[in-house]
Amino acid sequence: MEEVEEMTECRVLPLSLVAAVTLVLAAATAVQAQEPSVRVYADPPEVAVGESFRVVVEVSGVRRIESIATPEPFDFARYRSRPVLSVKVPGGEAAGTANSVLLTYVFDAREAGLFEVGPFRIIADGRTLETEPLAILVAREGNTEVEVRARITPSRVHVGDDFMLTAEIVGGPMTNHEFIPPDLFGIVERLSPAGSLSRTEWSWSARAAEEGEFIIPPVKVVDGDRTYESQPLTLVVGAPRVRVEASLGSQSIWVGGEFDFSLTVRGVGTLDEEPATPLPNDVAELLDVRESSFDLNGGQVGRGYSFRALRAGRFEIGPMRIAANGQTFETQPVSLVVDEVPTGDADPPGDLLFTGVPGQSFAYVNEPVVVEYAVLHGQRRDMGAWPVIGTKSWPAFEGFDVLEVRGWGG
Repeated sequence: MEEVEEMTECRVLPLSLVAAVTLVLAAATAVQAQEPSVRVYADPPEVAVGESFRVVVEVSGVRRIESIATPEPFDFARYRSRPVLSVKVPGGEAAGTANSVLLTYVFDAREAGLFEVGPFRIIADGRTLETEPLAILVAREGNTEVEVRARITPSRVHVGDDFMLTAEIVGGPMTNHEFIPPDLFGIVERLSPAGSLSRTEWSWSARAAEEGEFIIPPVKVVDGDRTYESQPLTLVVGAPRVRVEASLGSQSIWVGGEFDFSLTVRGVGTLDEEPATPLPNDVAELLDVRESSFDLNGGQVGRGYSFRALRAGRFEIGPMRIAANGQTFETQPVSLVVDEVPTGDADPPGDLLFTGVPGQSFAYVNEPVVVEYAVLHGQRRDMGAWPVIGTKSWPAFEGFDVLEVRGWGG
């Protein structure tokens, strides 16, 4: 018997795979007519928990296979490898009969009991073929009791990193069981159900909150009046990863216009020293620096810089050097393009009106005067994102000192 094997990740055969099968089957011209048929069998039909078995779908008497649809996932077994496609060419006394196409799945048995698989549905030569249900008997692994196995992936993380806690029942069957996670208070920031991969497996997602090496208590499985426990696990949590991010917060920048630049340092609570101003004062005027910080996930420190562009051209911000936790980190360079005048999305819709109204028309020297600016629109409901971030610029007030500039109202 000669076999040609090809790998596929799909339940339904891809077109390239179908073409290959068609060529192989059509290559034999002197074959006996054969009625299309399909069968499925397990090899071996009886296995024990933890052992592997194959499910083979064999299609005969067809020239072209268009699709093969598998049944619902097997809860009592786990895929061990991808399906393998092969062609069986008869020899000896069977020579001259049509080739057969075999699709082989390999599983690992995980739960004891008698299970029924199927049917598989195949579309070949425009006809729909269907297998009979397949019975598979999975015996217990010797005389061992039910076992709960737990694992952590990955078992080494950093503060603020996510990891998975998974528990699996081996040696069932169990029907009305419940998975109970351990108490990880103080070790993780959160522990959330991630879902069931099968009837015998459950996972939780967690985020490490504390540095150190921890013993994770057992996962419990309750089935009626019986309780099973996994073995304790070890989780190693290292210091927080330090991540430095820098970005522009403006869509359009021009000479005289204002724009924002933000710096975020994750994994630290404080900086060892204040970073240098990102831009020289002949390129942009520094208007304001805003500081922020919080302690979750190992800490985070932020700096928000507001600038007014002074010169047109292409510039590069950074790399900025950040000193934190006794180490030095660098940001990736950020490109800055300053135009002479607003362009592109900075052009407002035609039905917008900008107004400026002084609070009073007469004032004494050193007396504050409030000037209010507003964006007005008519029947237009969708103003888009106006005013666009970075598109506002204030006029020059000759003879006045600007005491305060408040942001746009809602």
